[in-house]
Amino acid sequence: MMIYRTKRLRLEPLTKGLMESPNYKLWTYDPDVTKYNTQGLFSHPLDETIWAITVKCVDEADWRGYDTYIGNVSLDSINEINRSAGFTIVIGAKKHWGKGYGLEALTAVFDYGFNTLNLNRIWTGTAATNMGMRRIAEKLGMTREGVFREATYLNGRYIDVIEYGILKGEWEHRQLIEGRKGRQSQPDLPLKKEGPPPKPIPSPVRMIKEDDTSGGRK
Repeated sequence: MMIYRTKRLRLEPLTKGLMESPNYKLWTYDPDVTKYNTQGLFSHPLDETIWAITVKCVDEADWRGYDTYIGNVSLDSINEINRSAGFTIVIGAKKHWGKGYGLEALTAVFDYGFNTLNLNRIWTGTAATNMGMRRIAEKLGMTREGVFREATYLNGRYIDVIEYGILKGEWEHRQLIEGRKGRQSQPDLPLKKEGPPPKPIPSPVRMIKEDDTSGGRK
């Protein structure tokens, strides 16, 4: 699996070491991060295409400029016949909320899904109360495709789940209009020696996704 760089981020394969890191464990027990979490934070890395999100820090505490691990993003529920996949994202480091990192990471993941995996559709389902994820879906140009009434139980009540989707042709048209096609996300060229991405592995359908500002399931 390729490592990708965007303007501010680096997306690299999620490793067991990162999953056992203090940061990851803190996110797991943080109720703000796991507010929309129903199945734990990325507990099955071999079954999906999952990247760790790191950001180049420039604040005083990180004066050396080392990359800092701030969250995860994945393509899941990959269906090779229908050429479709869902996505999941969590920004666990709360000091990095509200900076647009979720949108930036997902733009790179959509490029990978449509251009490398040749997907025809990418979708997500999120709780109606998850305004952060709904805003991200809309900024990505996704279409609100339907509502599953009272499909999830959160904070003592049943909540509707809203499904969003975007097609490959719609994504390509959007990228051309915004002038980002081919330069929004770039793979780290030295890693091409590792070979092509592994064959996608189908995984069970999951509906509840992460919030860019308050975390989510996985």
